[in-house]
Amino acid sequence: MEASLLRAIHDHASPVLDRLFLLSHDLGTFWFCAPLVLAMALWHRSRGETQTGRVWILAGLSTLAIQELLKGLFARPR
Repeated sequence: MEASLLRAIHDHASPVLDRLFLLSHDLGTFWFCAPLVLAMALWHRSRGETQTGRVWILAGLSTLAIQELLKGLFARPR
């Protein structure tokens, strides 16, 4: 089942899609998301929206925790 799914996906491969998927991967990395979350939290705090800033921090930390938990549970090479 998994092999047939991978073959079906590969049938639609193109250089443009390859670049888009690499970009989507980069946008999900810690080094992209952490500064974004921190910047948004600080921006909201500077506007007096402390609660919204805390929500950004909580969302960032919980996303990181869930991601690491799932990686550990599946423990599969890419």
